[in-house]
Amino acid sequence: CGGDAYVDDCGVCDGMNASQDCAGVCDGDSVEDCAGVCGGDAYVDDCGVCDGMNASQDCAGVCDGTAEYDDYGVCGGTNECLSSSPIPQNTFTILSNGQVLYHSTNDMVGFQFDINWCSDTNLCPANSEENSISFISTIGSDAENWTIQFSNNSDSSEILGFFIDDQLNDYTLSAGCGVLMVLDFTGNVHSISDGDWSGPGAVPLNLTFDECDGCENQLGSEYPNMFILSQNYPNPFNPITNIEFTTFENSFVRLVVFDINGRHVKTLISNYLVEGSHEVKWDAKNSFGKEMPSGVYIYQLTTNNMISSKRMTLLR
Repeated sequence: CGGDAYVDDCGVCDGMNASQDCAGVCDGDSVEDCAGVCGGDAYVDDCGVCDGMNASQDCAGVCDGTAEYDDYGVCGGTNECLSSSPIPQNTFTILSNGQVLYHSTNDMVGFQFDINWCSDTNLCPANSEENSISFISTIGSDAENWTIQFSNNSDSSEILGFFIDDQLNDYTLSAGCGVLMVLDFTGNVHSISDGDWSGPGAVPLNLTFDECDGCENQLGSEYPNMFILSQNYPNPFNPITNIEFTTFENSFVRLVVFDINGRHVKTLISNYLVEGSHEVKWDAKNSFGKEMPSGVYIYQLTTNNMISSKRMTLLR
């Protein structure tokens, strides 16, 4: 008398308060779906509609919206860089005013590339020995908070860029386009290496150098890349020497030897060559097979666009 035992939903006196599911089964697992049907399979879709058409939200969170991510990961973006950047996607360039431009479809956390200076005095002005970077500015650039380092070598300069805070977190440069930095350099650029560009997680981005043909402030004549004529070796020589040269486009090529007075001695090459490195030997004989005397001789390389000459010394 006066006890507190009770009959639970399953008719058990002083039970564990077991309950029936929607189908009336004690301790059963049937539940009503969003439409009120016991054991039904109707569900609420991403837009909050019960038993809807599985509508989904677009990138802006709008149900059945049309917004999409553009090439740069911007929701509802218009790929603005495709029209505003003078270089193609996933490339970079250097202008004669020192600006380094980038155009990346991925976020960026670091980069490294080399500037190869022109060292051939027949192709470059006389101040080639002054090739170097003296200062790099990021003020007002997209990488203003980054650390940019450079080191000058005799024939190249390396540029390294990154940003890591005190907690070793990367400062990410978002996908897009713009000015990465401004170089203060002296010299004549021969070529730019593609280098290494990385995104979050050290994922390679594979940006390549673009000459920005037709751009305002294009490197132009500071980018002499038609061919390179190397010094012969050995020099002095007796009686055979090697002459190497590299062409950067398919072209008709003539390589001719003259004496110091400008008289023709022998034509070593007169042919159409594909781009690449080439080597020819001269055995110190003229076009008639006669051995030439000791002295200074000139070898001259001519292509469709340029002429370059060097001296060599025959010592018998």
